[in-house]
Amino acid sequence: MPRTRTSRRRSPSWSGTGSAGALRQDLDPYAAAWWLMSLLHARTFRAALMPEQAGLEGQLADMTLDTVTSP
Repeated sequence: MPRTRTSRRRSPSWSGTGSAGALRQDLDPYAAAWWLMSLLHARTFRAALMPEQAGLEGQLADMTLDTVTSP
C-alpha cells in the first residue's frame, strides 16, 4: 500500500513574526532554498581547494543566517 502524505503540518520552533532569528518576511523561499543547496554543494569544492576552509565555513554560515533571518 503506498504511503500518503498527511495534511497536518508542524510549525517549526523558529517560526513566528517579529521574534529574533525568525525568517525574514520578505524572503523568497524558493530563492532561499536554492541558495542553501548551492552553499552546501560548494562545500566539497571549498574543502578540496582552500587551506583555510574550516574558518571560512563558519563565516559563510553566519553570513547566511544574517541574510535569511530578521534582526
